[in-house]
Amino acid sequence: MANEAVPVKSCWNGVVAFNASAFYGSKSHSQEPLRFRGIQDSLALQHLEGSESCLIHADNPLTREQGVFVNPDVRVAYNPSANIDIHPGFGTEIWPGRGRRLWGIWGNRLARVWGWGRRWSEGWVVKSRLKSWVEEGVRGEREEVGRECLVNEMQVLIKNGWAHV
Repeated sequence: MANEAVPVKSCWNGVVAFNASAFYGSKSHSQEPLRFRGIQDSLALQHLEGSESCLIHADNPLTREQGVFVNPDVRVAYNPSANIDIHPGFGTEIWPGRGRRLWGIWGNRLARVWGWGRRWSEGWVVKSRLKSWVEEGVRGEREEVGRECLVNEMQVLIKNGWAHV
């Protein structure tokens, strides 16, 4: 509402800015350079998925110190009609308008109340599948530091894109 930066776990639908020093590593601390990654295939077989746009921040040691923020002034559109909606012309009403802001605020509040059961059960499924995966491995061999990035779904590559299985 104040149009200020908001702390988040990940964000790529616009501009993301963070300290790039982790991508170079540190010889003095024997720290390997940060790399983009996906979750392990054996974990994906548990019907879990994790986005690289979230995992990079989970892996970045600077995230805990400096955080990740969304700039609400950055608006990205994926087609011309959406671009017109989110970038009103000079001198027009601020986007989103008052009605859409009210709908967004109350719609979000209602969704949180109505969706708590689904969120809880999805979280339980992810947690139990991750625990099962860790227990199936050799002691200490399996670990996923990006637990908050995991979701209960599987994506596979098909002829014309991706499919959710």
